[in-house]
Amino acid sequence: MFKYNTLWFGLAGNIVVILFAAFVVFKLYPVSKTAALLTIPVIVWTLFASLIVVGEMKLQKLI
Repeated sequence: MFKYNTLWFGLAGNIVVILFAAFVVFKLYPVSKTAALLTIPVIVWTLFASLIVVGEMKLQKLI
C-alpha cells in the first residue's frame, strides 16, 4: 500500500520542477539561447536532489 511520506511529496515536487524547467528551456531556446542555457542548471541540480531523495527512500524501504 502507498505510504504517505514527505519523501514522496518531495520527489513529486522535484519532478514537477524538472518538467517545468525543461518546458521553459524549450520555449526560451528560440528566443534567447543564453537564457535557456542558464536555466539548465536548475534541471541538473533538481535531478541531483531527486537522486538524494530516492536514496533516502531506499534507506527507509519505501521503494
